[in-house]
Amino acid sequence: MLNKLVFLSFVILLSYLSTNSQTVTSWQTTTDKSKLFQKQTDIQFTDDNGQNTIKININSEQEYQTIEGFGWTMTQGSAYVIKQMSEVNQTAILEELFSVEKGMGSATVRVALGSSDLGQGAYSYQDDKNKPFSLAGPDLNYLIPVLQQMVQINPNIKFMASPWSAPAWMKTPFSGNGKQQLRGGSLKKEHFGDYANYILKYFQEMEKLGIVFHSMTIQNEPLTEHNWPSMYMSKEDQYDFVEYHLGPILKNNGYGYIKLIGYDHNCDNTEYPIYVARSQYIEGSAFHLYGGSISALSTVYNQTGKSVYFTEQWTGGNGHFSKDFTFHMKEIILGTVNNMGKTALAWNVASDQNWDPHTDDGGCDLCMGAITIHNQTKAITRNVTYYTTAHLSTVTKYGSKRIGSSGVNDGGLIYSAFKNHDGFTSLVVFNTNRSQKTFDIIWNNRSFSYTLGGNTVASFKWK
Repeated sequence: MLNKLVFLSFVILLSYLSTNSQTVTSWQTTTDKSKLFQKQTDIQFTDDNGQNTIKININSEQEYQTIEGFGWTMTQGSAYVIKQMSEVNQTAILEELFSVEKGMGSATVRVALGSSDLGQGAYSYQDDKNKPFSLAGPDLNYLIPVLQQMVQINPNIKFMASPWSAPAWMKTPFSGNGKQQLRGGSLKKEHFGDYANYILKYFQEMEKLGIVFHSMTIQNEPLTEHNWPSMYMSKEDQYDFVEYHLGPILKNNGYGYIKLIGYDHNCDNTEYPIYVARSQYIEGSAFHLYGGSISALSTVYNQTGKSVYFTEQWTGGNGHFSKDFTFHMKEIILGTVNNMGKTALAWNVASDQNWDPHTDDGGCDLCMGAITIHNQTKAITRNVTYYTTAHLSTVTKYGSKRIGSSGVNDGGLIYSAFKNHDGFTSLVVFNTNRSQKTFDIIWNNRSFSYTLGGNTVASFKWK
């Protein structure tokens, strides 16, 4: 009888320990590159609130926006450099980026609808109005096969379409030289319906190839016409195009599930996205940060009550890792999610060591991908936005909720916490101080102590 009681007590003790002890997994990146998403020794929670004066409190009951993912834009140029690799290496790098089981599991990918300035040239799917719509060309040769591979690797991946320009024949001439071309100009009002039908055909033809879109921004950077390609679109024209043409035609043809996202330009203008968000078909607004403050996302969210997204930020090939990593982690990643952003996407997935391909007249000749693929050796270099995205994508999945996080004596620490649908809780902390900081992370009246070096990011997850 005594042995049975001892055994029963032992079982109860094990049960108590298993339900009251969470293991915390963590990774770190330092701005001096001494650690690059390096896994750290596991930590255990303890049954107290810790002894450190610096504290970060996690409140799982306080929920904010639903997260739709972190990633990049897959341009035709990105796909081209990936397709120059062997099939085995193509699969390996795409799994590393997009597989939930084998990699970081990037959940949302922006896709150029037609050509962008990071491609082998400017084109549309109907350059001649007298010829039928066709995906044949650079997209069918390079971009679409890569997107199909990504779907095989991650069937739940979410694609966001973004057009840089309508076909030239639908537009007014570029004001710079008077020629009708894919660079500049604006969509003629008499072609609003033609362009809406063109976009519908794109979704229909892509679906036939197994590529289904989750969302779409109406126009990349609508307030500029100097990129090649590009198209100016006023807030009034964008509203009218969505409300009376694109929204209805998608809804009436079974594509009303595609989230339509307005603006897609810099944070220095909140009037434009607020105006367009009046449309019944607009899900929210998208932003870049080549101007303005990331707080614009909160401003527009509070004014419209609709979702906000961050969809593009470049890193330059002549930049500095420390400076660029700090800016992207502080402003683009944590700045976005702490201002109600549902996505934080960088520009772009891949380029070669010369920052090619790009269009010759107005294309970005310094845009560095998340990865660099050397055009001769095919060696891969992982760059700034590879690591910033890894810190979020690895611990925060599509459909997770940002939850409450607040600090005591936490100067110089920037952070955000999340509750994932798979039962994991996660936290990302950036110590922007030069010196290390030791702090307690408190969750459900339990805690663990952590020392984080200066200019270092740590991602945590526990279940």
